[in-house]
Amino acid sequence: MSLIEVKAVSKIYRVSDEVETVALDQVTFSVEKGEFLAIVGPSGSGKSTLMHILGALDVPTSGSYRLDDQEVGDLDEDTLAEIRNQKIGFVFQAYNLLPRTSALKNVMMPMIYGGIKVKEREKRAKQLLSQVGLADKLNHWPNMLSGGQQQRVAIARALAMTPAIILADEPTGNISGQQVTEIMDRLNQLNQAGHTLLIITHDQEVAGYAKRTLTLKDSRLVADNVNGRQR
Repeated sequence: MSLIEVKAVSKIYRVSDEVETVALDQVTFSVEKGEFLAIVGPSGSGKSTLMHILGALDVPTSGSYRLDDQEVGDLDEDTLAEIRNQKIGFVFQAYNLLPRTSALKNVMMPMIYGGIKVKEREKRAKQLLSQVGLADKLNHWPNMLSGGQQQRVAIARALAMTPAIILADEPTGNISGQQVTEIMDRLNQLNQAGHTLLIITHDQEVAGYAKRTLTLKDSRLVADNVNGRQR
């Protein structure tokens, strides 16, 4: 059984009775536990829509998305929220950190919703920030950190609930140079430690870190390559 199974998934946005936009068209693939996969394609190819579906932020118009053997499209909003908190760690391009909150408390936030006790939240958050090299920045607000440091806080936060999947949407989109290498090395280390990692990116250099690449074009999956070779 695959961790993720996507079968003939389509997503159609209806603007009116006569106008509709096909954002995804009959997309099928699966992901095994521990894979490192990049989803690439030009703007408008369906990457963001697919990310929202994989992250249980949206459901398909048709087709099947099973996560850990659960049919996501059949779940109510409370269960979807629980999946987002418990099974998926999100890393966003814009970091999405609370601006007037310390790095430590930002990392603790998912654990509050997860019902983790205060002492355990603080202990785990300190450990995670140490793992991403920010043990000396616990009390820093986001505006006191570089872009790369903010993204490392976001990675620590994504790991707070020990999720089955880390879903990173353009994780290097707002940083450049050495900081890109720094973030991708951190993500690669997480994959080597056993985390399943999915990255949405338009950057071929970033995609090159992944062991497998899915390419979307015009809302369809047009290529599925492992180490540069078509599956």
